Amino acid sequence: ARARAESLGFAPGKGMAAVGLAPREVRVVILGIGLVGAGLTGGVAPGATGQTILGGALLVIAALATITVIQRILFTVKQAASEVDRP
Repeated sequence: ARARAESLGFAPGKGMAAVGLAPREVRVVILGIGLVGAGLTGGVAPGATGQTILGGALLVIAALATITVIQRILFTVKQAASEVDRP
């Protein structure tokens, strides 16, 4: 959503990057925490606690990424509507 909006000329650069609940940096940190937690609790072997920790981190990332995409789409639609409304 971010790349498409920027290619259309909406919110170039940091503008679109700031839109959304969980930009890329936040998702990478969550993944890192999940990986470290999984490594410290026995890895991701079937039935291991680490598998649950990493799975939980990935679930959180998926939910936050979905919310972020929706927010960016709505932001772009709002920008497009304001462009059309200009005289």
